[in-house]
Amino acid sequence: MIALGRVAFGLGLMATPTAGARVYLGAEAKRPSVRFMSRVFGGRDLALGIVLLQALREDRPEAVTRALLLGAGCDAWDAFAALRSRELPIWSRLMVAMLGGTFAVLGASAAFAAPIEPSEFASAAPAA
Repeated sequence: MIALGRVAFGLGLMATPTAGARVYLGAEAKRPSVRFMSRVFGGRDLALGIVLLQALREDRPEAVTRALLLGAGCDAWDAFAALRSRELPIWSRLMVAMLGGTFAVLGASAAFAAPIEPSEFASAAPAA
């Protein structure tokens, strides 16, 4: 889910940077420089998602852990940078900090969680 979310978010920011960033940046999202940076960060998230999907597809646990931790680090930095950006409106700082912090914790938690074996996943599915 993390990988697919990154891919979707990244593609969304790349394709429609103003709409994608409006939720957390408000009117600032319309500025040309913000649209440019939204596309840049969209590319980052797309790349992180693709790398994670590739590691999962190839069943390489060490690479999955590295990809998750790399993404968590990027998200933690986003949260930290948002809190330090005094020139942004408080709503924008809080939204980016909360989103970045939440996804940093989710990514790190997934990186350190015990892997689920396919047989365990199948047995956990509700009976039809």
